[in-house]
Amino acid sequence: MNRSDIIAAIATPPGEGGIGVVRISGAGAIELAERMFQRKSQKPLQSHRVYLGTIVDPDAGEALDRALLIPFRAPHSYTGEDVAELHCHGSPYLLRRVLALACRLGARHAEPGEFTLRAFLNGKLDLAQAEAVADLIRARSDAQLRSALALHEGRLSKHVQQLSDALLGVIASVEAHIDFSEEIGELDPQTLAPAIEGLIQQLDTLLQGARAGRILREGARVAIVGRPNVGKSSLLNALLGEERAIVTNIPGTTRDTIEESLQIGGVPIVVLDTAGLRESADVVEQIGIERARRAAEQADVILFVYDLSAPDEEADRRLLQSLPPETPKVLVGNKVDLCRPHPLPLSDETCTSPPS
Repeated sequence: MNRSDIIAAIATPPGEGGIGVVRISGAGAIELAERMFQRKSQKPLQSHRVYLGTIVDPDAGEALDRALLIPFRAPHSYTGEDVAELHCHGSPYLLRRVLALACRLGARHAEPGEFTLRAFLNGKLDLAQAEAVADLIRARSDAQLRSALALHEGRLSKHVQQLSDALLGVIASVEAHIDFSEEIGELDPQTLAPAIEGLIQQLDTLLQGARAGRILREGARVAIVGRPNVGKSSLLNALLGEERAIVTNIPGTTRDTIEESLQIGGVPIVVLDTAGLRESADVVEQIGIERARRAAEQADVILFVYDLSAPDEEADRRLLQSLPPETPKVLVGNKVDLCRPHPLPLSDETCTSPPS
């Protein structure tokens, strides 16, 4: 990967569309685009202006498309280099022809993410902002979009920089008192304690935000766990609004883990219906139980389902205590329509509250 190369790629998603964009970046990118673009005016191209013309193969004299050319002169471009964008009609075949022509005239195919890599190397983006570009592209909800946009605008970077400056101030104070103790006196550790404690609290808050950000990007993994025939599959179907899992009154109906995706409050959720946890001599059911426990270990939240119509609080409590203690749990009392008038819910003494 040579940074001096002119690179080119189709910048719009695969498939047919009204408009397709071929982006070219690097020293000489605008001049290269001019060689394949005919327009009426011969005045020099101005940066950030839109020009109407025809994309033409200069060797064959063949017109490919009526298109728009937008030049962005360095350093005022996405990559910090000269950039030219050709806005064509969105035919996949046409876009491949235009890209092939650009490569024949001196560009090369860009590697995946290379435009953003050059933006980072040229100081247009920091690492957090570069990561946010991918998050913006993949956003599937308002919450994901807001989070990615805040990251792209540099809010995280500014916060980290402020923490870094504050920490450097503490270090400078310590070093000054070591080097110039005769002039400014000995260092009193108590004077630095409030600043250091404040930094630790801010770093803890930042780490908690990182976990929330991961869940927004990747989705929270929620495992539905409980004894056989307590209504785990019915809960999955209710959450999805469709009959995804088979439901019967026969314990052990669910043998394998069922994984589905949905959104709740703009947050992507990966929900897993699991086999009922119990002692079993059935080899197939044993495999399902092992997968259920693995799902619980990897989950961000556990929905622990228990049967209010046929309570076995001791068995439920033992099962609950066997689950990963650090994973937040939500107790779900099920089959309330089949039980006596005043069901007794399972105590939540063994549970960790889920995060807000």
